[in-house]
Amino acid sequence: MKKITSLFYTLFIILLLSACADVAAQTISSDGTEPNEQQINSNATSSSESNSLVNELESLIGLLRNQVTELKNQNNTLDSQIQSLNNKIDELKEENMSVEDDISSLNSEIAGFTNKNTELIVEISNLEEEITELENKSIELNDKIEYLEDEIVVGTTSNYNKSGKFYERLVTNMVDCSQFHHSPSSNSLGVPILIDFPEDDVCFICEVEDGVFYAGAHWQIQREKKIILYPEPNNYWYPDDDLEHHADTGFWWASTSSNNQKQQDFIQVIITKEDHIIGYAVIKIQILGPATYAEAITLKSVVIPRIGDEYQNVTTEQVELAINEIKLLNTPVEEE
Repeated sequence: MKKITSLFYTLFIILLLSACADVAAQTISSDGTEPNEQQINSNATSSSESNSLVNELESLIGLLRNQVTELKNQNNTLDSQIQSLNNKIDELKEENMSVEDDISSLNSEIAGFTNKNTELIVEISNLEEEITELENKSIELNDKIEYLEDEIVVGTTSNYNKSGKFYERLVTNMVDCSQFHHSPSSNSLGVPILIDFPEDDVCFICEVEDGVFYAGAHWQIQREKKIILYPEPNNYWYPDDDLEHHADTGFWWASTSSNNQKQQDFIQVIITKEDHIIGYAVIKIQILGPATYAEAITLKSVVIPRIGDEYQNVTTEQVELAINEIKLLNTPVEEE
C-alpha cells in the first residue's frame, strides 16, 4: 500500500512539471516574437522530455494497473480466506453448541448420579440403623435365651410359686424354732427364735400378725410389731430407740391377748440384699392353752435363687401373696 502511494505521488509531480513546461512554451509563443534557435532547441528538448515523461507515466500507470490487479487478486484471496474462516467459525460454533449440549447432558447425568448417590447413602444409613436394631435384638434374644436356659436349670432344682409368680427353693436350716417357748408366768426370756442365711450383707424384715416382739422379763421393756434385723453371730434383738441396728440372729415373741386366748399367731420374715428379695419364711406360733406356754413351728422357709447372674425381680407384694396363701392354708376354719 505504501508503494502505490509513492507511485501516485511521483506521477503527480511529473504531471505538474509537464503542465508547467507547456505553460512556459505557450507564454513564449504568445509574445509574437519569433523564437530563436536556442528557444527552439529548448522547446525540442522539452518536448522530448515530455514524451519521455509520458512514456514513463504510461509505464507507471501500467505498473499501477498491474499492482491494482494484483491487489484485487490478493483482496479476493483474503475475502476467500475470510469466508473460509467465517465458515470455520460457524462450524466451531456448531461444534461448541454440540459440546455445550453434551456438557449439559453430562451435568444432568451427574446430577442424577448425585441424587442417586444421596438416595443410596440414605438407604445405607437406614440399613445400618436396621442392622444395629437387629444386632441389639439379637443381643436381647441371646440374653433371653440364656435367661430361659438358666430358668430351665433353676426350674429343675426349684419350684415355681404360682401365687407370687417366681421361682423358690426350700431350705430347712434358715429358721430354728426347736428351743423356743413362751410362758406368761416366767420371768425368763427363754430361748429365742433363731434365723440364719448363707449369704453376707443380708437384712431380715420381721413382722408379727397379732403378737409383738419384745425383750425383758414379762415383756415390759419394749414391744414392736415390726423389726429390721442385721445378722451378727451370737447376738439377739434388744430394742432401743433405733429399730434398724446390728444386734440379732434371733428374737422373742409375746402374745397381746390376755391369758393367751388367741390360739395362734404368724410371723413372717423377708430376707433382702441390695434391695432385692432373696428369701422369706413363715413361722406359726401355736398357743397351747390358757396360762401355758406357746411353741413355734416353721411353716415354710425358702430362698429365691438367681437366674443366671441376675436376681429375680420379685416385689414385696408378690412375696406377701405367697405368704398369705401359706397363712390361709394353716388357719383353721371356724365353725359357725
